[in-house]
This record gives sequence, structure tokens and C-alpha cells, in this order.
Amino acid sequence: MKYLRETFHLSEKEITAYQEVARTHLKKSIRFNTSRVTIKQEKKRLEKEGWKFTKTPVPEVFYVDREDTSIALGNTIEHLM
Repeated sequence: MKYLRETFHLSEKEITAYQEVARTHLKKSIRFNTSRVTIKQEKKRLEKEGWKFTKTPVPEVFYVDREDTSIALGNTIEHLM
């Protein structure tokens, strides 16, 4: 906390809020590069492979839930593309 307080000049309230957020698990998400693929086509293809998508406030970004998690999302070809 001393580091956060001194480096970023955060109040105790801000430090507490930061710590709460830092302890939460981030949802898996993916951004579709619409200059390469259409969201509709790619979602349809991936849904056949067991991927489930939930909208986010950003139109080309979706939260992802997958049946097969044997490969980390960040190591899938879809994520790399």
C-alpha cells in the first residue's frame, strides 16, 4: 500500500477499491478484427465448436465461454488472428 500511496498519490479509499478489483477474476474476452472477418461469420463458426459469446459495451469485443479449455484462449489461433 505504501508504494501505491507514494507513487500514485492514492487515498486509502482508492487503494481499497484497487485491491478489491485486483482480487477479482477477469472474464475471458476476444476482439474480432473486422478488417479480416465478419463478426457474424466468425461467431457462427466458433459457436459450432462450443464457444459461447456475451456482448460487452464494445461492439467487436465479446466475453467468451468455451467447452474445450484444453488450450488457453490466448494460445488459440482465433485469439492470435
